[in-house]
Amino acid sequence: MNLFLFKRELGICNERREIIDEIKRSLRHLDLSVYKQIINYNKGPINHLDIDVAENRYLLSVSGDGIIQIYDLFENLLNNKRNNEIKTEFQPILKINRKSESGGSSGNNNEGILLKGISSAQWYPIDTGIFFIGGVNGNVEVWDTNLAQVSQKFNLENCVNSISYSQVNCTNLLIAAATTDPKVRLCDMRTNSSVHCLTGHRESVLSVKWSPFSPNLIATASKDKTIRLWDIRRGDTFLLALDQYNGGGSGISIGNDDISETINDIGNDVGGGNRNDFKQSKRYRQKLHKPKSLQSSNSSIIERRNIGGYSGGSANLTLKKEVPTAHNGTITSMAWTPDGNYLVSTGADSKIRLWDIQQGGANTMINYPNAHNVHKIPNQICLSTNGQYLFHPNGRAIHVYETATGNLVRQLKGHFEKVNCCVFNHCDQALVSGSNDRLTLYWDNSNDDQIDDQQFLNDEKLQKQESLENTQSNSFQPTMEATKTTTTTTTTTTTTTKTSPTTLEDVDNWSDDE
Repeated sequence: MNLFLFKRELGICNERREIIDEIKRSLRHLDLSVYKQIINYNKGPINHLDIDVAENRYLLSVSGDGIIQIYDLFENLLNNKRNNEIKTEFQPILKINRKSESGGSSGNNNEGILLKGISSAQWYPIDTGIFFIGGVNGNVEVWDTNLAQVSQKFNLENCVNSISYSQVNCTNLLIAAATTDPKVRLCDMRTNSSVHCLTGHRESVLSVKWSPFSPNLIATASKDKTIRLWDIRRGDTFLLALDQYNGGGSGISIGNDDISETINDIGNDVGGGNRNDFKQSKRYRQKLHKPKSLQSSNSSIIERRNIGGYSGGSANLTLKKEVPTAHNGTITSMAWTPDGNYLVSTGADSKIRLWDIQQGGANTMINYPNAHNVHKIPNQICLSTNGQYLFHPNGRAIHVYETATGNLVRQLKGHFEKVNCCVFNHCDQALVSGSNDRLTLYWDNSNDDQIDDQQFLNDEKLQKQESLENTQSNSFQPTMEATKTTTTTTTTTTTTTKTSPTTLEDVDNWSDDE
């Protein structure tokens, strides 16, 4: 630490690099938090978690018994609990019980009969005053956080497995909902209707994710083992189906330039240009998502390519021509990297796959070892802030992988039953997870810091003890030397006395004359 401070004073070290290294260290040493605990009041499994992107402060938790809980993750700062020795218990600042219509309006009391569970939830990206939930009873609901009541409701008549709201263009007011019906529904908050459907899957859809870059691109995953990309402006069919046997890509770059992990040669940016330049033309932004094998039409709408023997029309009209599969089992969850270049998926075949969207949805063929996912129900995976690390529910544990290489760097064990969901806290560089054991656990590097602090205290105590011993030894050394000097002097005097010759006294002094 002293060396680091000395280098920083001299301006030798790269402060940005030190921050990146510290983030890597904290993620590689995640463990159950020593000082933070989340208190739950639900009696069902935790199905979904979300942290708002506006402030990175409020945690939204929904469970199988229909209870909604909201936590303030800045509570320790508000209470001035800056001393790490004080354990912070996060109590829900808002608890809502969803009740049936016969049980009265929604509120914080326990009257009425609870509805069936909630499968998915998400904050409104630019304001924490609104959040969305998808229920097993087939409703997609828009909630007012301040009033703790439903402001809008969409009845889809099928169990809602997943919902997604675009974080790029928040003004389109469209909620994408994946249900047990093969059609993906788009709920329009302006018209309070859900008439727009994405038709193509043959079985129920378990996951839907809006692209973090394009406001018109959606990825869906289904029980039919396929992942499809859609342009919501088109009403006929999907743009692309991902093929697990279509490998390609010259290299992988995840995160920014300082923290990217590469395989082989990264080369030039795929697609060219700056992906973050939102002032580009609409046609050019579409080309950024266009694979090499796709051709754009004159109306600036991307045409779907021929995939294998599947050549055109709706997938439901060509049952004899198979659409390529992304997994060999039900696909349970997906997650986009923050830049929108890659898509991560996991399925009931216990495989995790990373797809290069800029290379036409090519499978990067990266192996993620020891992945375990045999349940055919939706779950929630997540990525770190820069997308460099992947957090995957793995039975009763959570596996932490390097996204670009597939290396398993950490296994988080603490839950007693199957883990259903996890979400990354970008502000604290921590992880929050929910499970069938009805617990919500907080994971950070406080345990590692505590070990380091204890080691530092032990080293400091040992140094003090050695210093004290040296001081006592140094104070005892002069006394011994003085004693030795006195003894030596006495011995020398005695020896001199014994060896000196004896002289007789001249008693008679006679003169020569006498």
